[in-house]
Amino acid sequence: MSNKHQLPLCDEFEQWLRDLGYDEASIRNRISNVAKINDAYGDLLTHWQIDGFESIFNDLTYTRKDEYARKANPSKIGIDGNIYNGLATYRAALRLYMAFLNSLPTTARPQIGTIGEKVRQVLENLKNTCTKEAYTQSDVKEHIMDPLVKALNRELGPDGYTFETEYTPEAKATSFGKKCKDRYDIMGKSSDQKKDNLPVIIIEVDTHRSDQVSKKMVSRIALNHDQELIYVSVLYPNNHVNRVAEKKECEKYIDYINILFTMFSPPRKHYMSCLLY
Repeated sequence: MSNKHQLPLCDEFEQWLRDLGYDEASIRNRISNVAKINDAYGDLLTHWQIDGFESIFNDLTYTRKDEYARKANPSKIGIDGNIYNGLATYRAALRLYMAFLNSLPTTARPQIGTIGEKVRQVLENLKNTCTKEAYTQSDVKEHIMDPLVKALNRELGPDGYTFETEYTPEAKATSFGKKCKDRYDIMGKSSDQKKDNLPVIIIEVDTHRSDQVSKKMVSRIALNHDQELIYVSVLYPNNHVNRVAEKKECEKYIDYINILFTMFSPPRKHYMSCLLY
C-alpha cells in the first residue's frame, strides 16, 4: 500500500499480527486503518510516548448519542458512511497497534500493561452509557461512580483488585506540621500487589474545571510518590454559563499533565482522562 512505509514499525506490526493468527486480508485492513490514523495525526510513536494515544482515543470517540444527534465526525479522519462504525473500526485498529508497541522488549515510555488496558476499556464502555448533558451530585454517584466501580471490580477482580468509593488514605505529615488529609473518589488496590508489583488505581470524578483536575493530580501524586500508580480523571459536563471555555481550558491542562507524566522516575506513574462530554 502507498502509505505503508509511513507507519512506524509497520513491518514488525504486520508480522506481529500474522503471529497472532490474523489472516492476510485482516492484516492489510488493520495496517491501512492505523496508517490512516498516522497520516491524520502525525507520528504515532510520538503520540504513544506522550500519552499512550489517550488524546487520539478521545478524538476518535463517537457515541450512539452522538449518532442519534447527527453530530459531525469529531476526528481528523474522513469517514465515508456511518461515522459511529467507522470510528469504532479505527479505535479497534489503534488498540491493536498499541498492544503491539507495548509488547516490544524495549520501549521509549513505561508500559501501562494489561491492567491499564483493562481500565482503559472500562472507561471507553462508560462513555457509551453516560449520555446526560449535565449531572447533579446524585447523578454522578448513580450514573458514573457506582457503575464504574461495579465494572472495575468485575474486570479487574480476577487480578486481585477491589475498588471502593470515598476512600480515605492514611494521613501524612506535611512540611507545615499538619496532617495531609484527602479522600479519593475511587480507589483500587490488588491483594497481589507486592507479589506482582501491580499499580494502585485512583480515579477522580469531577466536572470539567482545570483547577480541580490540576489540584487533585498534584495531591494524589504527592501522596503516592512511592507507589506505581494509574491515575484517572473522569470529567462530566455541567451547565455553567462559561462551560465551553472551561472545557477548552481543562483539555489544555490535560495535555500538560500528560507531558508531566512522561517525566516521572520509578515507581512508574500513568495518566488517563475520560471525557464524558
